[in-house]
Amino acid sequence: MLKTLRYGWIVFTYSWEANGIWALVTVLSNVYENTLYPLIQILLLARLLDIFSKHKVHSINDFFGIIAIYIIATLINIVFSRFSDVKEEFLLERLMALLDHKIIKKLIELDPATFEQPSFQSLLAQIDGIKGTMQAHLVKFTSLINYVAKFITAAVVISTIFPIFIPLFIIAAVPIYIAWSRARKRTWPYYVEKRSGVLRITQYIKTLLSSDSTSKEAVIFKTGPVLLSKVDTQRSVYFKSMNKAENPGMYEIVLASLLQFVVFLYTQYLTLNAVLKGTLSIGQFALVF
Repeated sequence: MLKTLRYGWIVFTYSWEANGIWALVTVLSNVYENTLYPLIQILLLARLLDIFSKHKVHSINDFFGIIAIYIIATLINIVFSRFSDVKEEFLLERLMALLDHKIIKKLIELDPATFEQPSFQSLLAQIDGIKGTMQAHLVKFTSLINYVAKFITAAVVISTIFPIFIPLFIIAAVPIYIAWSRARKRTWPYYVEKRSGVLRITQYIKTLLSSDSTSKEAVIFKTGPVLLSKVDTQRSVYFKSMNKAENPGMYEIVLASLLQFVVFLYTQYLTLNAVLKGTLSIGQFALVF
């Protein structure tokens, strides 16, 4: 979580530098669409079900407040979601342009001898690979905000009905967090340091086979298959090692998810019992569910 926050905040600052206030609007739009708007919908549904269950005769006035809130909330969601749909690629391109500007500016300042160092060439390969993951970091950062908001809103709403659910939430959330954290820690090097070696070799051989001078030699001396096998060997070792690092995390995440499901079943058993005893209304049941 701390790494997600740190990297996400760095990417967000770059996005803010590239797009200004629209970077913040994008994050708020995602939080509203995926967290606040669904919460508003279920609160309105719970209220609607309670009205139907308590009264046999209804008029449109009984639902005026629900309808008005739903219309306003939906209009806000439409504006936010359509903005994201239309502007997402444009804002991403501006972010990528800013990163390219910073990279080129740094390259201009370097000593020519620096480019001859293998470690520097590996760093350049890492930069090319990481630049494409910037949007992923921003998505993870926004998702983390969403998860925190969901946890807090759920805790506030549910605590008034079933206080015992709060420790159950924690029991369900902590193992899956630990499992994902351990899995990401094991696999992260394969997206950065370990990946750079494969990218360097791949890019070098692609350059050899596509350049005007060296491509002719490859055809004449039939070195193409040898160069291709070099790439395939490197990638095979890379994927085999990556798969070995990923497997333990996969099992841990599955077990933690099963624990979450068991906790969910237990909470719904409690709520269903409360409905049958008459201590929980249908609307409250829908809200808790």
